[in-house]
Amino acid sequence: MSDPRLSREAAWEAFERELDADSYLARRRAWRALAVRLSAEQNHRCCHCGKRTNEARRAEDMPTIEHIVPRSRGGCDDPRNLAIACWTCNTLRGWRIFWRPGRRGAAGPFDRGA
Repeated sequence: MSDPRLSREAAWEAFERELDADSYLARRRAWRALAVRLSAEQNHRCCHCGKRTNEARRAEDMPTIEHIVPRSRGGCDDPRNLAIACWTCNTLRGWRIFWRPGRRGAAGPFDRGA
């Protein structure tokens, strides 16, 4: 699934096949592969503040999977509803849908990079 040439639909189907396995480790591997793919699509930057996540040295800069529409608000685990955010932005945003960090020059919440 790490092949960048796969379409989003093919990636989602591969992800669902991985989730069909009852193993916790299989689900964890599938989420990790999806996180790597999303991070590459976003040029390894947080979708909110634009901070580089692949060079994170502190725990609060570590990349996390962000639900654009939170699951508590009816969002799903579809890759079109997922983005990579640093731990700080993901935690501060919480369940809110329209949230911007207070930093200047921040990328928009749905900007996946160039």
